[in-house]
Amino acid sequence: MEKKNVVIYVAGQRFSISTADSQEYVLGIGEKVDVMIKGIAKDNPRLNRDACAILAALSLCDDESKLR
Repeated sequence: MEKKNVVIYVAGQRFSISTADSQEYVLGIGEKVDVMIKGIAKDNPRLNRDACAILAALSLCDDESKLR
């Protein structure tokens, strides 16, 4: 399957993702992560962007592990 670049924005940062997945899928994943990070930042205004991203990653990994 041919790869293409899809540009997403997460937490104010631009990312170019090389993927064989559809653009719609990648944009949806990016939006989900963006919403999650922004929600964490809103609830915890003293945290910096990196801390919010780490908490979002931990939450997503926790959800994925519990689904198994």
